[in-house]
Amino acid sequence: MVPPNSKTILDVGCGAGSNAKLLQASGKTVVGITLSDEEVKLASKYCRNVFKHNLENGLPDGLDTDYDLILCSHVLEHIAYPEKLLSDIKEKLLKPDAIVLVALPNFMNYRNRIKMLLGNFDYEEAGTMDYTHLRWYTFKSAKKMLEQNGFEIINSFAEKVLPWKTVLGNFPIPFQNLISSILIRISKGLFGSQLIYIARPQR
Repeated sequence: MVPPNSKTILDVGCGAGSNAKLLQASGKTVVGITLSDEEVKLASKYCRNVFKHNLENGLPDGLDTDYDLILCSHVLEHIAYPEKLLSDIKEKLLKPDAIVLVALPNFMNYRNRIKMLLGNFDYEEAGTMDYTHLRWYTFKSAKKMLEQNGFEIINSFAEKVLPWKTVLGNFPIPFQNLISSILIRISKGLFGSQLIYIARPQR
C-alpha cells in the first residue's frame, strides 16, 4: 500500500525494523522510532536514523519534516493516549501531498467474539490480545479516532483470515480467496484480522 512516489518514510514504532527492511529493499529511505535500545540497534541496519523515544509523549525532537509517508504499523494499540502523537504527525510532519498509513489489529474479529461469548478474555504473548496492547479498535472506532484527530480517510479496508484447514480443508487457493473476498464484503469487522487506513490531514 506504499505509493511508488513515497521515497522518504517515517516508521513510527519501527520495532526491530521488519518493515524498514522491506522498504529499504524497495529503494525507500526510512527513519524509525522505537522505545527499545535493542530495537534501535536492530532497526539501524535498515534505517537512516533511529530515534529512541516514548511515543506517549508525541514525536521526538530533531525529526526532519520532509517525509512522504508516515507509517504507523501496529503501534497505536500500544499507546494509552494517541491524541498527542496524531496531533504531532498532523501539525509537524505532513506535507500537503504526504499520507499516513495505519495498520491495527481488529479486536472484534470472529475469533475474539467467540472467546468473549464463552467468557474468555485472556492476554497472550502475541496477536490481538498481546499483553502490551493498551487499547483495542474495531473497524468503525479506528476510523472515528483518526477523523476526530483531524484526518481524512482516503481508503480503508480489512485483511481477512479464516481457519481454512478446519473449515475448507484442501480446497484450491483461488476458491479460498473468493470466499474470503465475499465474507470481507459482508463484514469487515467480523472477518477482518488487520485493519488498514490510508489518511491525510482534513482539508
